[in-house]
Amino acid sequence: MDMHFKAFEEALLNNDYSSLLKIDKADLHAHAYLSAGWNIYKELNPNITTPPKFFNGFSHFLSWLEDNRVAPNKTNYAKIIFSAFNRMINEGVIYTEMSFDLHDCMFMKMTIAEWGKMIQDLYKPFSKRLQLCLELGINRKDEPETSIKYVEKAIKSAAFQSIDLYGDELCRPISNFNNIYKLAKSAKMKLKAHVGEFGSAYEVLSAIECLNLHSVQHGNNAVNDEKVMSCIRERGVTLNICPSSNIALGLYKSIYEHPIRKLFDKGIRITINSDDYMLFNSGISNEILLLYKSKIFNTPELWEIITNGLQEASRKCYIV
Repeated sequence: MDMHFKAFEEALLNNDYSSLLKIDKADLHAHAYLSAGWNIYKELNPNITTPPKFFNGFSHFLSWLEDNRVAPNKTNYAKIIFSAFNRMINEGVIYTEMSFDLHDCMFMKMTIAEWGKMIQDLYKPFSKRLQLCLELGINRKDEPETSIKYVEKAIKSAAFQSIDLYGDELCRPISNFNNIYKLAKSAKMKLKAHVGEFGSAYEVLSAIECLNLHSVQHGNNAVNDEKVMSCIRERGVTLNICPSSNIALGLYKSIYEHPIRKLFDKGIRITINSDDYMLFNSGISNEILLLYKSKIFNTPELWEIITNGLQEASRKCYIV
């Protein structure tokens, strides 16, 4: 083990959070407009309420967001995205696949090219310390025929290197997005999708095979089917897991019920991530400590998981 591992090991043994923050990390599942610290949202919307520690399912989560949203006008957007980049750097994140919601672009009435340039300009002050894979987030509820037109423009802008499908997993068949992902693949974008958080193991398998996914956002329920786990392992698909998010949304009562350990033991490549920092108040360092103090993973295993995340920066092509 190298000197970086030794520093990591000492930070965990000594419960030294400040030293843990200095360890290089990656965050591969982070929604940009919800990735800043709580104070910035409170500043922009004084009427916002504190998020509940536990949500009563996905619909409660969505309704809370709707009732407490900070409208993404250009001023608010700039403050939040700048703050999100800054927070990541302060936590030792050196590589992120940050998802930028297409709805934000629509709300601000910007062109895709203008939006992409705005994000890149906000990122410039951090570019020496943080590598950004700019990800386009599209919502399952939107008509695929409409979304694909924006994806075409995003590809033309050359600003986005990755694509993610988020939202209600069960609102449309995954095959409806096949043309979008074929287009994204032809542009050599990284192919990701939210699946298997609320949906079944079968839906994880279907998404991987139909969309040729490189990574799955969540994918927890793959644990319920040996065939699905074998497929994930054999194809080298990464599961970008967010334990605190899953618990807060009521999927598991505690970290001890979370399947992350079982997935790891099956040889599946996993990473740990923040998801929505504004809501769950848990960055990568918090997730590491949670898993370590709960004795879900030991230090070398957590180091392997962190390394998995950092290696994603150089993994350009996963599936033939």
